[in-house]
Amino acid sequence: MPTPVSERVQKRRNTMRAAGLRPVQIWVPEGPWSGKKDVEMATLNWVHWYNEKRLFGPLGYISPATAERSFYNTDYAGKIAAE
Repeated sequence: MPTPVSERVQKRRNTMRAAGLRPVQIWVPEGPWSGKKDVEMATLNWVHWYNEKRLFGPLGYISPATAERSFYNTDYAGKIAAE
């Protein structure tokens, strides 16, 4: 017996929340897209926003890219690499 739609939607929302995302962040249509290239560009723009612009609470409300850069600029990162 197939799962009711509302139950599937709730499971997807719970999964996204567990990953620190809101449903709105996953899909915001910018279309209509005229082809595959437009969809690829929209996807690349979203990935760039997700990695470079998004403020991530568990990291102190800085972007993941900023957190990664500051990690690799510390002495601790050099000590890990030397081991």
